[in-house]
Amino acid sequence: MRGWPISSSTAEMFCIRYSMDALVRAASTPFRTLDQVVSDKLQDMVGANFRFYRQINDNPDFAKEFLGWMFQRYRKAKEA
Repeated sequence: MRGWPISSSTAEMFCIRYSMDALVRAASTPFRTLDQVVSDKLQDMVGANFRFYRQINDNPDFAKEFLGWMFQRYRKAKEA
């Protein structure tokens, strides 16, 4: 994916979230193309990620709890 305008981790996250089998099934329905299905799923991801971003910025208690949870995961990974 070298030269793509997105990171490979973003593309991998999309592939993990939406299996190819599910995309193929959705694109196999009448009047839907793979482009339409992928576009719909990308919009879903953008919406979900923006809501998460807003939650962190608008709710300091949630942000503190989330960062604590992330720190615990970081610490465990570093110890492994």
